[in-house]
Amino acid sequence: MSDTIRPGHIGVVVVLLAFVMSAVFVHVAIASPHAMLSAKRCVLPQEHLIAEGKNPNGKRWTVTGSVHDNGGCRSWLFSMDFRPSGTLTGSSRWAWRIPAGGHLPTNFTMNAQDESAGSVRAFYGAVGIRIKAIQLIMGNRKHIVVRPKLAPLALRERFVWLRNVRYFVRYYSPGEQVRDARLLNAQGGLIGVVRGEEGEFS
Repeated sequence: MSDTIRPGHIGVVVVLLAFVMSAVFVHVAIASPHAMLSAKRCVLPQEHLIAEGKNPNGKRWTVTGSVHDNGGCRSWLFSMDFRPSGTLTGSSRWAWRIPAGGHLPTNFTMNAQDESAGSVRAFYGAVGIRIKAIQLIMGNRKHIVVRPKLAPLALRERFVWLRNVRYFVRYYSPGEQVRDARLLNAQGGLIGVVRGEEGEFS
């Protein structure tokens, strides 16, 4: 037997090699964009401390933000957890579906709670980026102005989902209650009024 490859066989081998290489190239070209797209859309579950402090009773309060995939990679679930007394008792958590790689919409208004926090009461929650001040109308007609804050700049630069939202935690005397919340823009113009229902404002 001879190991010599005939010219006709060489042509067949070249064609087969070309076919295999083109098949491999096509597979990579098709799969690669899909892999990149998935990497952009999916997010690892994570939680970050946004703010903390001491309430009038000396208890630590915290505000945290977290995010994870919303049953898939096409959208995310962004949530904020408020613990005005540092414990699960009297705490609240709100969650919103956001676009993958995005944040809350500009027209987001408010999710808030008026809650007892030991010997004081706490009004806390989240508002949209347009809202620079909240005028609380108390049951006794007294007015209290709350100025929501952005998450720390370092967090907003790293995590896009923490943009477009402000938070607030305000304590006041236990003998009062919030009746209405007037949402104001940077010029003091009225964006909307949210009336509480059993302590919830949304």
